[in-house]
Amino acid sequence: MERWEPDHMVKGRNEPANIVQVLEVVAGVKQMDPDVLAEQVYRNTILLFRFDQS
Repeated sequence: MERWEPDHMVKGRNEPANIVQVLEVVAGVKQMDPDVLAEQVYRNTILLFRFDQS
């Protein structure tokens, strides 16, 4: 196997494309609905970075 193949992710590499899979794993570990967790992560991000929601 080559280091990189077009149809496979690079092992150990964190990319934005993985965010849904990360959310699903964390939701599974926390025994939460992924949609509920996604909403909480969104709210926490808004509060942390003080984005204006108006």
